[in-house]
Amino acid sequence: MTRYTLFFIILFVASTVTGQSRFEDWKARGQVALLEEDYSNAITYLEYAKRIIPKKMSLKTEGEVYNDLGVAYYQVGEYKKGIEACSKALELYKYTDIDTLIAGSMYNLGISYKDLGLSNLSMDYLLQSARIFERNQCWLKLSASWNSIGNVCRDTKEFSKAINYHKRALTIRKRIGYDKGIADSYQNLGSVYLEWEKYSQSEFFLKKALHKKQILHQANIVTTYSSLGRLYVSKGELQIAKSYLTKAYELRMMGGNSVKVAESLFYLANYYTSVDESEKGLELFHEIERIARLENQPQLLSDALREEIILLPKNGNEKLLIAKYKELLKFIKQSDIEENKKETDRLEITYDVERKNRELALRRKQSRIDQLRFRQLLIVSACILLLAIIAWIGFYYIRRNKRKIERQKEEIKYLHYELSHRTKNYFSLVSGMLVLDKKKARGQETIQALDQVKRRLEAMSLVQHYLLDDSSLNNKEVELSAYFTSLTNTLLIELFTFKSQPNMIQNFEEVYLDYDKAMRLAIVLNELVCNAVEHGLPHSTNPELSISVQQKGHQLQLVVKDNGPGIQLSGAEKQDKKGVGLIEKLLQNLDGILTYRNDGGCIATVLIKL
Repeated sequence: MTRYTLFFIILFVASTVTGQSRFEDWKARGQVALLEEDYSNAITYLEYAKRIIPKKMSLKTEGEVYNDLGVAYYQVGEYKKGIEACSKALELYKYTDIDTLIAGSMYNLGISYKDLGLSNLSMDYLLQSARIFERNQCWLKLSASWNSIGNVCRDTKEFSKAINYHKRALTIRKRIGYDKGIADSYQNLGSVYLEWEKYSQSEFFLKKALHKKQILHQANIVTTYSSLGRLYVSKGELQIAKSYLTKAYELRMMGGNSVKVAESLFYLANYYTSVDESEKGLELFHEIERIARLENQPQLLSDALREEIILLPKNGNEKLLIAKYKELLKFIKQSDIEENKKETDRLEITYDVERKNRELALRRKQSRIDQLRFRQLLIVSACILLLAIIAWIGFYYIRRNKRKIERQKEEIKYLHYELSHRTKNYFSLVSGMLVLDKKKARGQETIQALDQVKRRLEAMSLVQHYLLDDSSLNNKEVELSAYFTSLTNTLLIELFTFKSQPNMIQNFEEVYLDYDKAMRLAIVLNELVCNAVEHGLPHSTNPELSISVQQKGHQLQLVVKDNGPGIQLSGAEKQDKKGVGLIEKLLQNLDGILTYRNDGGCIATVLIKL
């Protein structure tokens, strides 16, 4: 019996040691990948280490895994996951009572919230980390906290506060003799003053930063050259600006980072455009565009395209201008999708923080109530005690049922949002397929038909955009003013992309319509506007288009008027048989009618019952 017992003890110890060894191996791999800036592999290694954390592992070591994982997620733009990991690390570190570790996690959370645009949360965590670092005399980390708080103030345009915090960081760095940090603080102060348009102070600090970095041979000296170049462009001292911008470009070229080279070229190109050398500026923007495509930098490519569109009309190259404009529109749509994702993360994180704060407040409140009840229970009779217990049980069940109902409501709301979001994506997918088909089409009639179908799809998809952007009505009704304004603006951009825009008159009353009726009426409006643009406005020297939506008793009136030559009333339906046929089918479902009349142009009137 003793022999078997000894065998199982040895087996248990061996498995425990082996499991701990595997954990340490994956943790070390993740930390090495993080130092080498290989963030995707760092996430892979650290996630695996997190899954196999031994049960008896210290809270400090476990917190380190979550903290490193949060930093890795932050570096790849997964802010929500990064914040969740850093929050877990902070929770573990609080049990260790090691202040510096707690402050480090708070600092990481503050940086993450800053980049996500949650300035108030960022300031809260950064200030807490600064207090802890100051209490423990961690001067280098304290200066980093002051520096980050200054950057938050700079983002929110509170320039005087930003200067104050950056000067605090500079004072500490001078006191401890941290030369690299001193140079960086000079750079930060100069950049804030430059954005604040206080050029003399900016010049003073940027030159001090340049001098310090030259002595230290700092690699980031190129940032100072770029800042000085932009400063002198703003001051109008263009020759000096050119010398600094050229120096920055040359250093970028020596560094071999093509993306950084393109950024320096961007500043140089802006310089040439400011001195009316548009040809040279256009040439540099073309080069930036080439690098951005090669390095897959959509934001840089979008910025270059914007500048080229501004410069191309001066060169008279209309075909190239059209191509650049279409490509820019595509990138704007892509950036909107990315911004929506970031906004979703921001809202989710804000909601989580508010929920935790409410829970904490409820716990504190409940704790006070419990203490009061405990004191009362000591002095009351057994009967009152029994009644209190019964009341507590009832209160508990009510709260439990209430929370259950709230969770169900949140789940339904989330599913509804997901359904609308997916529907919007499906519309975008079909619209994209029509664009591809249009590129392959040869006949003008086919191209026009595809354009018409695409516009109808966009009129339908705008409802989904409206529902996703404004959930104040719980996705039951659509306010026609916002919806139709967006629809008409989109139509005019597509139909008058490179012509003079018509005089647009809009008169929309605040009318609410359910989702299905709003979509059908939008397609009707789409057809009427297209008919006016195609058949009426081309014949007018000063084209004018008027659209109004009014509620007349129990009816909704939609009027589309142009100042063209008018139409033959007996053959109104013949102008566009497909369009008029579609309108008639839609109005049948809406129990509505369409009439035409001439009065200084064609007037189309739609009446539907509400």
